[in-house]
Amino acid sequence: PDAIAPMIAGWLRSHGYDDVEVMHVADSLRHTVQVLGRALEKSDLVISTGGISFGDHDYVVRAANELGVRRLFYGVRQRPGKPLFFGVSRNTPFLGLPGNPGAMFVGLVVHARGILDALEGVWPPGPGFWRGRLAEAVPAARDDERWLRCGLEVSATGEIVLLPQGNQASHMISNLGECAALVR
Repeated sequence: PDAIAPMIAGWLRSHGYDDVEVMHVADSLRHTVQVLGRALEKSDLVISTGGISFGDHDYVVRAANELGVRRLFYGVRQRPGKPLFFGVSRNTPFLGLPGNPGAMFVGLVVHARGILDALEGVWPPGPGFWRGRLAEAVPAARDDERWLRCGLEVSATGEIVLLPQGNQASHMISNLGECAALVR
């Protein structure tokens, strides 16, 4: 079952973007080029998920190259969501997110939010950050920026208390519905 497309469409709609079209792509370079090309021609922003990593069957970056998308960056030092692509075709931004739900969620909240704000002239572009205290110690990522899905409470003194959720692996979807804060 497709859990990713409804999550993206729902996230976009919850932020006021109602004109969302979801397209599914066959697992082939030729079909990826066709669908991505059509999307880039008619969209203000294209977001893809899956097929963005470095495997033999990850076609998105190759399709973007064939279509002449100008790559601004590919790969970020963050967990989850390291394989991430951002480029521009003519004036259309293209964000390629990983296919794992946790990684895709981070990509939406962190990167898509910033792109959408920039397109709308919002300054500074999101996401916004607030200080809080983790309720428990969590291991740091060695060389990467780490994003944790957390619950949130406000103490009697007004302090934001962040409650790290279980199942933080990028493929886990079970905690996304309970996520009240994404912690950097």
